[in-house]
Amino acid sequence: MDPIALKAWRKAERERLIAARVAVAPATLDSWRRRMDITLERSFPGLARCRLAFCWPIKGEYDARHLARTLRSRGALTALPVVVKPKSPLIFREWHPGVEMVAGALDIPYPVASAEVVP
Repeated sequence: MDPIALKAWRKAERERLIAARVAVAPATLDSWRRRMDITLERSFPGLARCRLAFCWPIKGEYDARHLARTLRSRGALTALPVVVKPKSPLIFREWHPGVEMVAGALDIPYPVASAEVVP
């Protein structure tokens, strides 16, 4: 497949997969999320002693906020990515409910003033 055809295929495939994910019933998404949370907790038992960086869910993606809440209650520090400028590395700022958020790239919220916690 030539590069132009590959790019077109990838774009179409991405759109198809996002549409399929968005079409999943909320109860089904929640069931999948619960199973993923359990698997992550069992697979990585030390997470509650760590800094956990995760992404805000969009378009039916896995919602790690539930797992983050559980781990925070056990001592973990949670953080969200921040796009400082295009084509530069992300930084991660501390997040928990109540932290001031603003809409960033793709309208994804990020912490506006909390401490940078993940180098």
